[in-house]
Amino acid sequence: MISPIYDENDFVVDYYYKNVNNKFISKIGKTREEVIDKRGTDIIGFIEDYWFKTVEKVIKTGNPIIYRNYSDTRKIYFEVYAWKVNEKDVAVLLNDLTAQKENERFLLDSKEEIDKLTISKERLIAVIAHDLRSPFNAILGFSNLLIDSVTHQQDLEETLDYSKIIYGKAKETLVLLDNLLDYGNLNSKYVHFDPKRILLSSIIDQTIKSHLQEATLKNISLTCNVEEQLYVYVDKIMLEAIIRNLISNALKFSYLDGTVTVSMKQIGGDCKVTVTDNGVGIPFDKQADLFSFKTNRTTRGTLDEK
Repeated sequence: MISPIYDENDFVVDYYYKNVNNKFISKIGKTREEVIDKRGTDIIGFIEDYWFKTVEKVIKTGNPIIYRNYSDTRKIYFEVYAWKVNEKDVAVLLNDLTAQKENERFLLDSKEEIDKLTISKERLIAVIAHDLRSPFNAILGFSNLLIDSVTHQQDLEETLDYSKIIYGKAKETLVLLDNLLDYGNLNSKYVHFDPKRILLSSIIDQTIKSHLQEATLKNISLTCNVEEQLYVYVDKIMLEAIIRNLISNALKFSYLDGTVTVSMKQIGGDCKVTVTDNGVGIPFDKQADLFSFKTNRTTRGTLDEK
């Protein structure tokens, strides 16, 4: 319980302690005798103005007040319940809510982290599904040609060529799957980032070679225009995934007998890699969805590819 002290304008500027409980005594590290009849500012130091206004309002209106606030001075969250005891005194109960607020913040941060992680995993699964669909389309396409070749007893050499393509594509797909799983590391919390100095042309050439069969099925010219000795500092698996997706989409949305070109331009200390095609393009109203983690829009290709 406290008794307010007024200035000449009848504003509360301090107060005397009339009675205190054991919890308060324990918190400030003083004895009851050291506190009773002493000024609040002498016992706990600086007191924010809203404390005085609270006491003043309770005395003048006679109505109790309860509110929650944060003290910049003491760096604590607290809850205050104040009520009028008599014409001179006010009783105040103060609860320290700092631990509770920290727990609430921890739970909120944890939820946000889980939401981000969930979106990240969903996007990774979408990338894996997308990247695996392209080679499987090639495997299915050449398997169909192989079946047709055997059915009609065509040239054995042609049959062997189809078999080699299917075998190479299956082997390539297994490597791709291993890389994607390493990239995402589905058992860990975050995607790993491991940048190294790498020859750019080696990544692009390998990625183009892995898509030549798909280009052949649609009779698309897939060419590369990259400086041979340009080194870049990148995460190899991440860059392969990006270029692979761009080339795969370019082939998917190009018409028969189309053209897909991969080119590079050095701009200062950076490098711009461009995958260009003469296919259907992306409507303006759908372009923003490309950079949203919350949207996973799918469109069929020019030969009704999924």
